[in-house]
Amino acid sequence: MNHLQTHFNLTTIHIFVGLLCFPFLRRSFYSVGLALVAQPHTLAIFGIRLLKS
Repeated sequence: MNHLQTHFNLTTIHIFVGLLCFPFLRRSFYSVGLALVAQPHTLAIFGIRLLKS
């Protein structure tokens, strides 16, 4: 239950940030962002790889 709640909160934050940034981003960048929002775990893995490099 705790993990599910955390996942839900992160998803909500991602959606909020996406909606907040939408007017300032081009459509292509928003499409990439939307794909990352749909896959939070992919975003996390990408972030870890970015930190390691």
